[in-house]
Amino acid sequence: MMFISSISYTASSFSEDKGFFKISGPDYSGHFEKNEIRRLSPIIITAVGCGLETNTNTNRELCGIITGTGRGCLSKTEQFLRDITTYKETALNPTHFIQSTNNTIGGMIALKLNVNTYNMTYVNQGLTVLNVLTDTEILVKENPGKNVLFGFFEENTEFNEKIHRDSGFLFEKDDNKIFYGEGTSFFLISDQKDNAIAMISEYTLFVNSEKKISDDIHTYLTNIPWDSNSAIYAGYNNEFEKHHFYKDISSFATGRKIPEITFKHQTGDFDTASGHAMAMAVDDITKGKYNRIVIFNHYKKKSLHSIIISKP
Repeated sequence: MMFISSISYTASSFSEDKGFFKISGPDYSGHFEKNEIRRLSPIIITAVGCGLETNTNTNRELCGIITGTGRGCLSKTEQFLRDITTYKETALNPTHFIQSTNNTIGGMIALKLNVNTYNMTYVNQGLTVLNVLTDTEILVKENPGKNVLFGFFEENTEFNEKIHRDSGFLFEKDDNKIFYGEGTSFFLISDQKDNAIAMISEYTLFVNSEKKISDDIHTYLTNIPWDSNSAIYAGYNNEFEKHHFYKDISSFATGRKIPEITFKHQTGDFDTASGHAMAMAVDDITKGKYNRIVIFNHYKKKSLHSIIISKP
């Protein structure tokens, strides 16, 4: 098991102008110099600040920093690609390229904390969260008593929104709405139960045919030791996804009278939304709302997975 001692995550609100969920806080600018704030993109300030805030809460020595993202720093990536065309591959601004790379966040956190240990970034769309959790678990087991800082970040842009809409991923019908979003969440974790606020009990990826996945989910849910203080976080965006991809989960929750709570109406959908759900679950457990929360999520009609967050 992995014990969480500190978290930090962003809030989101729906932007009528943009048509998707945008990060709305908190303000992490206090972790940066004024010249850095002018130079860095908003997602870098938010993600790096979120990671620094997580470690500041405990100020513990780290044996590694692991980050995950599905799309990376999109705004700077788009800016760099536009500059290639505008300037015909000459006199390009290196700042845009440096801030567009996916490992910028983990690298900058390490520089600010003066951490020279393991540093890894995973980019694997809807599987990113599970990749990060797997690597984190390995690192924790290899370094007993030491702490790992891991987290997720996602940025959305109008161009990215257009690509997903044109490709048929985003829908606007009443029973089939999908809104894209963005968010950042970080966690400080170790194998030590002392001062832990929550723990990651397990995580599972369901891979098989639709019929076999249905059987696997039923077996999985049946084997969980449910109690009156348990809940399910469900990652469906709309009624269509609920009845097609989460029908077995919803049916089980209804039969056992387990609260089924959706979270994407607060964040929108994005590659690492499961990471955000983890932070929300830790928050609810810390506040005493539940003792165990089972998170189910998918991405683009595939990669259905679960993560169990429990009271330590």
